[in-house]
Amino acid sequence: MPMTGDLLQAARVLTGLSVGDLAERCGLSAKTIGRLEDKGEEELDVGAVSNEDTEAVRRVRTALEQEGVEFLEDGTPGVRLRPSAVDEALEESVPIDEVTAANDT
Repeated sequence: MPMTGDLLQAARVLTGLSVGDLAERCGLSAKTIGRLEDKGEEELDVGAVSNEDTEAVRRVRTALEQEGVEFLEDGTPGVRLRPSAVDEALEESVPIDEVTAANDT
């Protein structure tokens, strides 16, 4: 399945990471992450983009996978959290009636 900017953005949002957080995790600038995401449905795979972008996509994908993201490879473009990552997120969640300005991140 081709990697696209839309898939990268969906995966980042799913993890709850900001553009800056993801950039820090993969050693890229927030501008680079934003530029890749802004490509939308455009393919970002080897041969479709520059060598520099190919390396950036590899680093972003690796960082997202370390956060528990799975890129679906069954022919349907999409992303999901690994079940273990969902369980961890639920353990760290705050019940809605306990959300305050201090813990709403």
